[in-house]
Amino acid sequence: MLDDRAENVSCPSRRLSPGESMTCTGEYVITREDVGRGSVTNTAVASGVVSGTVVTSAPDRVTLDLGSEVGLGLTKTVDDAGPYRNGDRVDYEYTVRNLTDGPVSGLAVTDDLVAEVICESGTLAAGESTSCVGRYRVGERKGDCGEITNTATASTDDGALRSEPATATITVREPCGHRPK
Repeated sequence: MLDDRAENVSCPSRRLSPGESMTCTGEYVITREDVGRGSVTNTAVASGVVSGTVVTSAPDRVTLDLGSEVGLGLTKTVDDAGPYRNGDRVDYEYTVRNLTDGPVSGLAVTDDLVAEVICESGTLAAGESTSCVGRYRVGERKGDCGEITNTATASTDDGALRSEPATATITVREPCGHRPK
């Protein structure tokens, strides 16, 4: 049993006769990024050996809606779309707006490329906005080359509110690749 999210996957048996089925279980802890996206998708496949031949099931996917609602607005911009070279620093700016009619606290922005996004304020009154910044050094990821689009979301710590995803695209020129840390 291979699962892209769950850990400690266990099945009641290592053998399965023709026509039988079994339920395997595993554990997964919901992350801040999952909350920011508003859902988490899990994919699993099962495989076994029949008469010396490996047999693999079709992937089975399930998406869990985390119940958060869009109550935050998010815009994301990049200071300069490039082109960049390996080792260059990219500066991103984010604006988070409270779209609800009440105060919001525990606010954070997560970005799939930027390790740390820092906001001026983590608490917003109704209709209020805050500015945030994040930096990325080209080459921190393998494959930094051509057009790179990254996605950010804003959410509250309790997962009650989130934003729609916001993206920005930069261009990276050759030589591209991975810069060792």
